[in-house]
Amino acid sequence: MNCRMWYQVALYETIVAVALSAPGRPAFGQAADAVTAQQVIAAFRDRQNRVRSARFKWREEHFVAKGAHSIPRSHASPGTEGVVFPDRDITYTMESELSFDGAKMRYSYAGKNPDWKDSKLVFRDYTSAFDGDLCKILQEAEESRPYPKGTITNEKRSEDVTTAAVMPILCAFRFLHREMRPLHCDALRVAGEAKLRDRPCILLEEPPQDPPRYAKSSFWVDREREFSILRWSLSSRQGIALRQVDIDYAKDAKAGWVPVRWKSVRQAEGGQVQASWTAEVTEFTINPVLLASEFQLDFPAGTIVQDMRTGGGYIQREGGQKRMILASEFPATYEELASTESGMAHASTARRWAFGASILVLFGVAVLLLVRRLRRRVAQ
Repeated sequence: MNCRMWYQVALYETIVAVALSAPGRPAFGQAADAVTAQQVIAAFRDRQNRVRSARFKWREEHFVAKGAHSIPRSHASPGTEGVVFPDRDITYTMESELSFDGAKMRYSYAGKNPDWKDSKLVFRDYTSAFDGDLCKILQEAEESRPYPKGTITNEKRSEDVTTAAVMPILCAFRFLHREMRPLHCDALRVAGEAKLRDRPCILLEEPPQDPPRYAKSSFWVDREREFSILRWSLSSRQGIALRQVDIDYAKDAKAGWVPVRWKSVRQAEGGQVQASWTAEVTEFTINPVLLASEFQLDFPAGTIVQDMRTGGGYIQREGGQKRMILASEFPATYEELASTESGMAHASTARRWAFGASILVLFGVAVLLLVRRLRRRVAQ
């Protein structure tokens, strides 16, 4: 770690420690041996330092309630914006994997997901990889898109550090890491003590905001298990847990307490469950030696790639060649782009439109001649 990065991390941890030291309301009564904010921060930092790298594999069981989502504007066709889906309760299973080393991270999942167009389950295979400098995302071909889709992001971190699926793992081992922290809670306070699943916990909360935020985060940390986070909750002003994640742990000789099961629930403001999912870790390794290649991602030939750093795009070809996509080529189809050289798809599109227009003209002339002939017969 270079001096500048070390200074930034140390400064960030100091700010969080000061924020946690602020006095909070004794919601459940402060014990005589009340845990200090410095103890919580020290435990988070110690666990983060012990776990340099890790690899996790787990299985997810998902439930989505009927009408839990609405079609977003970015995906809506005329007349469908705001239409709710799925049209029935849906359950599905996915296999996921996460590996990280320092700030480098790779995340993937594969399995059937509900498609927002018709609510049917569609197999999806997704991978993102951040090598410390560049983050790439690959979505393999699927039923509605028979070619791979790639993205190069413009951020110096993994696109998926805030993905709900990896939150329990990153909260355990990267809560204080500037580039990998899954939740942006810069100011937390010790609010009191509570019991959760018969475990003695310290309750951490975001302090009141002025004006009040739409929702606030709360953490239940186990005071006897290195302050591991047993629950994270995002609650509305009315006290409804809009999001809640409960985490179970197992003891590991190297890492201490490791998350091995978790359950996530999402509720509407009225308290109705919209979706839930459970995860069961099937395999994990602490501090393995991970090659640099694990965090690099090569797009296979045929992938259409969006480069968010430049705003441009290309189709990956064999041998590392790129077929650049020019703005003048929109709205050419993927097939037209893939079968032509850069700048030529618009010509193909123009020819298609010209041919269509000529057919329409000929059809119009034929109709006009037919009408004139009928008129002459009527006149005779």
